[in-house]
Amino acid sequence: MKSGRSSGSRRVDPRAPGPEATKSVWPDWRPAGLLSDAGRHAIEIAQANGSWNSLDAIDALVLPDDLATALAARRGAREQFDASSPAVRRMALAWVYGAKRPQTRAARVAQVAAVAERSEPIASLWRRD
Repeated sequence: MKSGRSSGSRRVDPRAPGPEATKSVWPDWRPAGLLSDAGRHAIEIAQANGSWNSLDAIDALVLPDDLATALAARRGAREQFDASSPAVRRMALAWVYGAKRPQTRAARVAQVAAVAERSEPIASLWRRD
């Protein structure tokens, strides 16, 4: 049975739980024999260094203030952004949130807003011609 969602070359079952469900049930895995000591240790490290929750805002489609301001400043940009699929919005948010330098983040915010203002698909930011 094929799913409607695709992640690269692998098919994703739309009924499969998302990351939020996985996070809530992982403590039950060890007693059930589903979590090795190495897996538990990896989760503890991720929780300690913040990477366990690093994608929560992206998964929840939370717009950072700088991107929301940039989209609001351009006619139709917010509407175009909001009309994009959740997957495309997640890609854009991951791209913005993933910037390490403030200059890089500002440039990415400006690019997303400019593409949205021109009513181009947000996904065109990652197209290779």
